[in-house]
Amino acid sequence: RKNEQVFWAPVPKGYSLTRVSLAGTLSGLGQISQGMDLRITPYALAGGRQDRVTADLTGSGINDIGVDVKYGVTSGLNLDLTVNTDFAQVEVDNEQVDLTRFSLFFPEKRPFFLENAGRFAVGNNQSAQMFFSRRIGIGEGGAPVPIEWGSRLSGRVAGLDVGLIHMRTEAVEGGTPGNGYTVARLARELPNRSGVGVMFTERSSIDVANDHGRTFAADTNIGIGEFFNFTGVMGATTTSVPGKETLTDAREAIILTATYRDPNWQFRSSYDRIGANFNPE
Repeated sequence: RKNEQVFWAPVPKGYSLTRVSLAGTLSGLGQISQGMDLRITPYALAGGRQDRVTADLTGSGINDIGVDVKYGVTSGLNLDLTVNTDFAQVEVDNEQVDLTRFSLFFPEKRPFFLENAGRFAVGNNQSAQMFFSRRIGIGEGGAPVPIEWGSRLSGRVAGLDVGLIHMRTEAVEGGTPGNGYTVARLARELPNRSGVGVMFTERSSIDVANDHGRTFAADTNIGIGEFFNFTGVMGATTTSVPGKETLTDAREAIILTATYRDPNWQFRSSYDRIGANFNPE
């Protein structure tokens, strides 16, 4: 009626509601329960077929069933479970033509891996990713591998960012054995844009003994003053394949970056060293 906007906490005319530092403080709340915080999402797939020479529709029955479960362990920690995971509704990748000797990079689009993906990120340099979830559920030559079940525990506990993943894939005819994938990530934020973290990943064959690949990584981000920032990532891999020689050298990755940025100047210096046998599976 008066063509005016009224704010509970005074916000200067030059700002909007997105200026969180000027927001009010809500107090006096207590005895609030988040409830059971449980969500269950089942699914079933069916199909039908009708040939042009016949008028009958032949149903195939229930081809697949599965379920996804999300449970809030605490207000900051979530447990996700998936059985016989279905990715039929995921957007397809854009077609790319590769004329180089390097592998193509396709971003992750599956919802189960996209949620809380930032908690499993080590550094921000694509020249050496310590964990890339697209390797779970894909075989040689890009053939899809069914996921039997999986679990993920992610969130914040006692000031630590926690991420745990374990997935199981089925064996596929043609030589791709069933595998178990484990990812563990711990990180802690520090004052002045700083933080430290560690990560461990493992791919282990379920059916073949002594067939595994492991990755060990540590990263840090250090803010010095207002304008200087240093980031460092160090990783190493071990790979064991029956019938093949175990590689013991050139398995490391070291990525160091120093950046100075003020309103007038920007300087950046980086050092990347990727061993020829570095292979985060």
